[in-house]
This record gives sequence, structure tokens and C-alpha cells, in this order.
Amino acid sequence: MSEWKWRQLYQLARQYGVGAWVKEGLRCYADDFFLQLSPELQRLFQELPTEKDEECLTRLQLYIDRHSSRLARYSSRSLRAYASDLLGTIRNIEE
Repeated sequence: MSEWKWRQLYQLARQYGVGAWVKEGLRCYADDFFLQLSPELQRLFQELPTEKDEECLTRLQLYIDRHSSRLARYSSRSLRAYASDLLGTIRNIEE
């Protein structure tokens, strides 16, 4: 992913309180060759809270559901699929 996308993910993680899942995912893929995070971004992600709150995850899901019609205008289904995959990945990491 580009640095811009990583920053967007960081903003979403902070805004919706899902940083614990994002941090866990980054930890699981830390050795992945394609995971190229700048030291600044690594520091930002490490500063995210480590407490998992299911209510925050539900709030992110509601946001995505409410705005899916707006997302559809940018792509027939790719952004919605990406958001759905992101939530699926977050839930899989937790399990």
C-alpha cells in the first residue's frame, strides 16, 4: 500500500477505535516483504491503544453500511468489497 493509504488506515483506526486490531494485524505480518512502513508510520501505529472494544468494531461496520451507497459511486463494488474484507480480516485476527 502507498503511504497515503497507510495514513488513511491510521486515521480510521484512531477515529473508530479499532487500533488494537490494526496493530495485531501489523504484528502478524511484520515479516512480510510487501509490508513497507516508514519508521514514522510504525511509530504512529505503535501508539494506538491496545484495548479491543467490540462496540468500536460495530460502529465501524455501521459507518460502512450507512455510507455504502456513497462508496458505490466511486466503484461498482470494489470499495465496498475492500471495506468488507477489512472487517473480515479484523475479525479473523481477533479469533
